[in-house]
Formats: sequence, structure tokens, C-alpha cells
Amino acid sequence: MQGDDKEKEESSPYGNEEEDEGPAVSSFTSSAPLKKGKHIVYLFSPTCPRCAKFKQTWTALTKREDLKKSGWNFATVDIDDEDNGGGDLAEEIAQHLSPIMSGVPSLHVAVDGAMAEVIAGSEGDATLDEVMKMLNRQVQDSSKSGSKSGSESGSKSGSKSGSKLKSEDIKAYQRDGHIHIKGLLAPSEVKEAKEAILRTLEEKIKKKEHSWPPRGVDLASLPCHTKEFKRASGLWNEDATIENLALSPTLAGVAASLLGVSRVRLYTDTVYLKDACDKYTRFHRDLDSIPLNAKIGTLWIPLQPIEEKSLSPLIFLSGSHLEVREERPSNATGVTHKHFWEGGGKLTPKEVLKHYPRDKLVKYLPQNLGDATFHDGWLLHGADHNKQPAGGKARAAYAITYMEDGIRMEDPNHEVQPEEQAFWKQWVFDVQHGDLLEHDMMPVIEQ
Repeated sequence: MQGDDKEKEESSPYGNEEEDEGPAVSSFTSSAPLKKGKHIVYLFSPTCPRCAKFKQTWTALTKREDLKKSGWNFATVDIDDEDNGGGDLAEEIAQHLSPIMSGVPSLHVAVDGAMAEVIAGSEGDATLDEVMKMLNRQVQDSSKSGSKSGSESGSKSGSKSGSKLKSEDIKAYQRDGHIHIKGLLAPSEVKEAKEAILRTLEEKIKKKEHSWPPRGVDLASLPCHTKEFKRASGLWNEDATIENLALSPTLAGVAASLLGVSRVRLYTDTVYLKDACDKYTRFHRDLDSIPLNAKIGTLWIPLQPIEEKSLSPLIFLSGSHLEVREERPSNATGVTHKHFWEGGGKLTPKEVLKHYPRDKLVKYLPQNLGDATFHDGWLLHGADHNKQPAGGKARAAYAITYMEDGIRMEDPNHEVQPEEQAFWKQWVFDVQHGDLLEHDMMPVIEQ
């Protein structure tokens, strides 16, 4: 056995070997080992406190006999070791997964060159059991995907492998503040979810737990283009089908990549049902109604194809999320907030066109069943009337709003509009100022 070990050590494609019990742990000096065999790769920084916390779990992982018998190799990448190419190599590994580096500590698997992420930028407190569950799930998903290269790898759970974001997609999103993602979901999954979502909407309206229409309003008495859409939030914990969609690791991974964060939480989910003849949606910024200083974005999933502009697709005002916010006192106490030019107000289409050229307004058409759009929390967006004739097609959409994980509760740097306070008052007083924002209403979504 000793002779076999020596022969293996001399032929190892890795760099310097570290002595340890259990399987040998190697330090990467090249990405060549990824192209053949099975590897668990740990990216870390010696100066990272979270990495120090995770070291015990990593060491225990390398001693698992079942992994050794299954042919897994273990390797580390010190991202600060510039002399040996650690930083460049870490970026190269990340390119197999996402154009945005996920942070450390992070754990990855590579099977014959196909790369997948197990843990990204965690707090370092993941236990061995948790890592093994995520590892097993990722290996199963990777084997189902049938990927043959790192650029093709990824889970197919509830989505097409072709929906994986490219670097140019993320750059365009960062510039414009919105993106159209084709084929993100299977059409059958959207059809199943639509039935559950619309049923839950009607149940919430009956129980008066919806956000629009106002209580007591006779919708049938309202003339064309004066009635707003029906809307309700917090559906995900009412139905298992909706919960699976709202907490989908695949969709959360898309959100995290676009927001440039390692992990996201669900902020809320909302259904919008705009019947034929319903009025336009005023242009607004979602974060104006959210009492947080955080990266936030919304995945908007049409529940039927939108093939023509008369069916009220969202309209995005490209680049408006990058506009300068001016600081000025907001109330008699002298509290200073940062404001965009419209000061948190909601704008009619005519008001928007007075301030912006028409070519800044973007509608995505057609949107097929399974497509989705994603927009930044500070992006101005709205929608036109549902111009279908009375009795015509309704436009239903399901929106999942994500927030970055790991933020602390602090005074928002913007004046919060009261529209959504019925939602955030359910949790905002449960979290102490300065504490990490952790609440059952906003669960972490593991990717």
C-alpha cells in the first residue's frame, strides 16, 4: 500500500501535498486536474474569519471514508496566494459557475471538467451533515443534467440548462437594470403553479387578505381602464406548489448571480391579475416601499404567454436604477434621506415621457410560457393598460422578490412609502436594530 501511495503521489497532477488523515488534500496550482476524475475543491482565504469557522467541517469532510471509496479527490485553493496563481485560479474556477465570484468560503465539485457549486460564500457555520446533503443533491442534479463541460453544467431542477446566465447577460443587466430570461421554467411547471396561484388569490380575496382591490369595492361597477389589478402577497406558505416555486434553488441562483451576492432570501411573493380592460400600472421603484438597505430584485413570471403589447407586459426604464440620489431632509426632525428625482412618487406614462426619451422604455415581446424577467429594486418600471376588450384575456403574473442575505437591520437611507407597510410591519419589530436580518417570513434559499 505504501508503494501504491508513493506512486500516486509522484503522478499527482496537483501541487504541494498536505499531510492529513484520510484522503490526501492537495493545493491547486493549475486547473488541469478538474478535467478528469472527481474533485471536491475548497476556496478559502487565510485571513477570512468565516473560513476559520468552516475549517473544522472541511477537515471532517476530507476524512469521510465513503467519499474516499467513491473516488473523490480533495483540493484547496488559497485565493490570496498570488505567487502561485491562487487568485487567478479562483477566478478561473468561478468562470465555470458564474461570471460573479461567489466569495469564500466556498465549496465546489468537478466531475470530468463539469463544475458545480455546493456552498457559496457561506457564514462558515455549515455542519458536516448539511454539507453532505448539499453535496449529494448537487451531484444528483449534475448527473441528471447530462452536462459534458463546465460551461454546460448545472441543475435542471425545474428549469432548462440553456437558461444559465452568461457574462454578457449579467453585464447587460448591470447596465440596464432588467433582463429577459428565456426558458427559465418548464411550461408544465408554470401551468401547475398558475392553478395554485390563482386559487390562492381568490381565497385571500374572500378572507380580505389581499392588497387590492380595496375592501367593499364593486369591481363590476367600474368602467373600462379605471380598475387596477387584483393583487395579493405572501402566497408561498399557503400552498406546497407555490412554495416549491418561491423557494426554488435554481431561481434563487439566478437571482444571486444577477444581484452579485452569494446567497439570497425570499423577501416576498406576489400575484398580479390584470383583467381585460384594467388600467395601467404607474411607474415606480420597488425599494421605495421596502424599509431595508439591501440589494433587492424581482423575478416576474407571466402565467400565460404574452405575445402582444395589448396584454400589458412590464415596461422597464433602462438605466434608471443608476441615477443619482440626492440627499435632503425628509421631515421636520431633519432626518436626511437619499431621493431620486421623483421623490418616491408614482408616475403616469405621460409623466415618464416628459422626463425620459421614449427609446429608454423597453418591453420584452414575445414572452413564452416559461420565460421570466428580472429587474433591480431601484429600477423605474410600470405597465400599460390591459387593452384586451371587455371579456377578453386576463394577464396574470407571479413575482418573487429576493433580497441579499447577511444584511443588518438599520434605518433605511431612503424615505419608505406606506403602501406595503401592512407586510413589513409583520416582521420589522421582531428584529433589533443592528442585528442580522433573520426571520421566518424571509427564509434563506439554499442554491
